[in-house]
Amino acid sequence: MSHTKKKHPVISAISGIQTIKDVADAAGIVLDKNLSPISLSLWVNLTGGLYESMDGEAMGIMFALIIDIAHKGFTVTDIKTIQINQAGNNFNLKFFFKDDSDCTATFH
Repeated sequence: MSHTKKKHPVISAISGIQTIKDVADAAGIVLDKNLSPISLSLWVNLTGGLYESMDGEAMGIMFALIIDIAHKGFTVTDIKTIQINQAGNNFNLKFFFKDDSDCTATFH
């Protein structure tokens, strides 16, 4: 019997984004907005793999953050670092991008 504590969905979502970024960086694939065949293939394979380890709420948060990043003109591979500040169930996220800009997101 496992007694491991389940990750909070926001933490799980950030882990998913970090996994996507790390795999894309290691493979040398830019996850661009044009979704080239290789980019699309990587997205499909990564999200399929993450689906096995994340619940629906975490996946929803992850995709909402990815869409929010895209609305700001960036992709996951543009992220340099992610800062997370947690106080109870409140999360403040700050995404730092390779061009030295940033954006924030808050979850309550």
